[in-house]
Amino acid sequence: AAAHRAGLLGHGSFLASNAGPVETSPTARGIFIREQLLCQHVPNPPPGVNTQVPEPTAERPLARRQRMQAHVENPTCASCHRLMDPIGFGLENYDAVGKWRDQEAIEFEVPGPRGRPTTKTVSLPIDGKGEIAGLTNASFSEPRSIGRLLADSRACQECVVKQVFRYAFGRVETPADREAVKTVSTAFRESGFKFKELL
Repeated sequence: AAAHRAGLLGHGSFLASNAGPVETSPTARGIFIREQLLCQHVPNPPPGVNTQVPEPTAERPLARRQRMQAHVENPTCASCHRLMDPIGFGLENYDAVGKWRDQEAIEFEVPGPRGRPTTKTVSLPIDGKGEIAGLTNASFSEPRSIGRLLADSRACQECVVKQVFRYAFGRVETPADREAVKTVSTAFRESGFKFKELL
């Protein structure tokens, strides 16, 4: 499984902290990348919108990706979820604690002996294709590729500089800081993206 891991986005700490207690959360993983690595704000869902993902059933034992289709089929949800979910779908091979998996185990209750419910498990293949909308050549088919896509992105490069600036100064940059951020971004790029140079 080590062959599938690279950089921050392959760390269990990132993967587990952006997942639910039992299931993954492509939305949470996508939001993290969109907001923390691309510095783009994703608004909260509108009030009154049902944000629950349908539970799998014996009649419809669907993988999480398929169950989340409602997010992109509902026009109220789609405008934002198209920015997040496809990123997270590309990380679905990592389960809720960040462990690599080739199949998703779907559990649901079915009637058992004497009317007592019993748990049934179905294993489904994972579609690990992802996309970072807004970037050139934004599609990726395995998790290691996402880091390369982001590293090559000017938006991500500049966001890393902004995040270090925010951490160092304890505040968000203002228009008056634009020149300083630009100068540091240029130096960071010219150094071959050496973090020590950025600091």
